[in-house]
Amino acid sequence: MLALVLVLSFLLLLLAGVALLAGHMFCRDAFRPPKDLGGVALRTLEGIPFLVENDLPYPAGIRSSTRTSLSLDGEWNFRLEGHSETSSVRVPSCFNTADSPLRDYEGTVIYARDFVLPAWEEGTVVRLGFRGSFYRTEVSLDGQPIGTHEGGYLPFYFDLTDRVIPHQLHRLEVRVDNRVRADTLPQRLFQGHNIGWHPYGGLHRSADIELCPPGYCFKLQLEPDCRTGAVNVAALFHAPRSPAAPFDAVAMRIVGPADVPVAEAQVPVSWQGAFGLAIHQFQVASPEQWSPASPRLYRFEVHSEAECCTTRFGFRELRASGGKLLLNGRPIRLRGICRHQEDRQHGLAQPPDSVRQELAAIRDLRGNFVRLAHYPHSEETLDLCDEMGLCAWAEIPLYQSGMGLIRYLFDKTKVNTGKRRRTLLQLLWDTCALENPHLMKLARAHLLQMIERDRNHPAVVFWSLGNECWSLNPSAGKALAWLRSQAELLDTSRLIGYAAMALDALTPPLERAFAVTDVVGVNEYYGWYYRKVEDAGPLLRALARRYPDKPLLVTETGADCVRGRFSEQSPPPRGYSEDYQAWLLEQQWQQMRGVSTFSGLSIWVLKDFLCPEYREDNPVPYYNLKGLFDRDGRPKMACETVKRLYAQEEDASSDQDARS
Repeated sequence: MLALVLVLSFLLLLLAGVALLAGHMFCRDAFRPPKDLGGVALRTLEGIPFLVENDLPYPAGIRSSTRTSLSLDGEWNFRLEGHSETSSVRVPSCFNTADSPLRDYEGTVIYARDFVLPAWEEGTVVRLGFRGSFYRTEVSLDGQPIGTHEGGYLPFYFDLTDRVIPHQLHRLEVRVDNRVRADTLPQRLFQGHNIGWHPYGGLHRSADIELCPPGYCFKLQLEPDCRTGAVNVAALFHAPRSPAAPFDAVAMRIVGPADVPVAEAQVPVSWQGAFGLAIHQFQVASPEQWSPASPRLYRFEVHSEAECCTTRFGFRELRASGGKLLLNGRPIRLRGICRHQEDRQHGLAQPPDSVRQELAAIRDLRGNFVRLAHYPHSEETLDLCDEMGLCAWAEIPLYQSGMGLIRYLFDKTKVNTGKRRRTLLQLLWDTCALENPHLMKLARAHLLQMIERDRNHPAVVFWSLGNECWSLNPSAGKALAWLRSQAELLDTSRLIGYAAMALDALTPPLERAFAVTDVVGVNEYYGWYYRKVEDAGPLLRALARRYPDKPLLVTETGADCVRGRFSEQSPPPRGYSEDYQAWLLEQQWQQMRGVSTFSGLSIWVLKDFLCPEYREDNPVPYYNLKGLFDRDGRPKMACETVKRLYAQEEDASSDQDARS
């Protein structure tokens, strides 16, 4: 076994060297920002940025409102494209969950339902919204197309105002195609390749129709300063169908953690055409800071003549300084776990109670950090992170782009290579994937919309540009720098991260992402996929020497194991046993703690998850088994190991805080 691992490690390095040479030949300084940015436009109003998609301002930072809405959750008619047989399904849901007969279905499904709207006042905007649908979505009303959307995890909206009549029966039809291709995010890298998680399809998050009154609020932007108590607030309004300004002032209020108002003001609204803006700086005396130990939340309200909108926020600052992470001015080491949004019964449409149980499990393991891999998780997930004191890493599905050559030769999927049509030359060329204008356009749209949706959550401390792309060539560095620049058009208050694949000795000198991001984030699997577990230390120390002023995060490490399997040897041999997984994680942790800039770990992964990379010959067919819990939520031996290690780290940090 060891000899095989060494041979594979050598081949991987050789292959990476060949791909690197190809990248330098084909991709040197060739990145150019895409000229066509697609349907997501960035605009500003008196210096405050906002997004526009489908001729509507994109909702941002609003948690609740008093406007009238019609929920579209519940029963829909459902059928496969090309089939006449229909069934009834509930929305939100996924049609291809783990135990569904449609688990492996890839293609288009069709949802349909009727609705009736009440009357509305003149000037109202009737807005149809879907909070998440994977992946390509086409919407029609009464047989007429409304619009399309590409992307699997974020909200999108359409204006129905001129298409609907009060008290009249209307028919809504939604076609959803869950196929992953070379031009989607995430990408299919070659024929026969499967992405690293299951492509759960369908209307997996809530949908509704809102009656947005004249001058409705579409964005709340809050910028709290945890040191001074200042809160800069911007509220943006939209009145495209009103001949005059619907109001000239709004009432704003901040309510503290004890549910008592701590600041309020009447704020004028300035109008430029259909858009209005109210800005104000509040001063909160002795602000209570948000932290994992004390996740104190404030509520912000804006009251207009049309409606009341609210959001939550916290006084929290995470910054990088001198190779350390500082939370509210104090050093912090992140004790984290990665998670996918899924459970066995619901797939991606995981209900809030199930999410709460998983996040509570991370807290019970003494974790203070969750990496939300590899795509934006639900709004309810972020709400729970806010409430439970979990720092969060929010990521877009720019996943392994350019890694086709390595995946082609080392892919876990057992596919006859004769059926893989791409040539070696094409896969070498694809190491330049981050130059692709279409992919960069999609990545930008995902990044900007994720930031707008989640910007007011104090739990979110990192925006991640992606995971394990081929980012060793100069053009990839430029592409990631461009994505960072786009993120900073909306938000400069958070750290920018990226999870790079460890390619042994090539990574410290050649990984381009580390010069772009605020932290060094690396996924390494020493002791599982390659080499020995003790070889992790030299890589991490090399990264610390090369980037002494940047905090080092191990964004993934782990080992597969089958719950109930034990080696009964000491030390346990490499294999699918619970004791080997627990032993490996402890060995990894001990090496990390000796690295000067080591600032956090997110173990891969919280729970075993459905993954088409793994086939029927896997110990548990079709599942990634690196979870600390199995697919049914039952703990493995590593849970106790992680809890012990993280508790020791937590106690040490508490002692340090007490001394300071």
